[in-house]
Amino acid sequence: MPKTKQFDFSPTKIFGRFDLFKRRVGKLIDLFSTIQQFKTLEKHNLENISHIIDKFTGYVKKFKGKNHRLLEYRDDKFDRDFVEFNVDISNVETDLAQYIND
Repeated sequence: MPKTKQFDFSPTKIFGRFDLFKRRVGKLIDLFSTIQQFKTLEKHNLENISHIIDKFTGYVKKFKGKNHRLLEYRDDKFDRDFVEFNVDISNVETDLAQYIND
């Protein structure tokens, strides 16, 4: 029937969920990139940097210990913990900048 509306769907419902999933994947990419960068730094065996690496490793273990379902985009607990993790990593990056300056 050409005169009636054949499909009735909400773009917000369809694409809204996709956008939430896309944001979660972006956060995961950021998380994994940060971990990879510090793992690469750890491999270089720089003098007196072990305390910074240990601090970072502790924050990663703390985050992993929360056992998030990483691809479950509706879990806002992950988002809160991700923000907390980034604050912790910011402190480690400040220590790293001080190490480099020294």
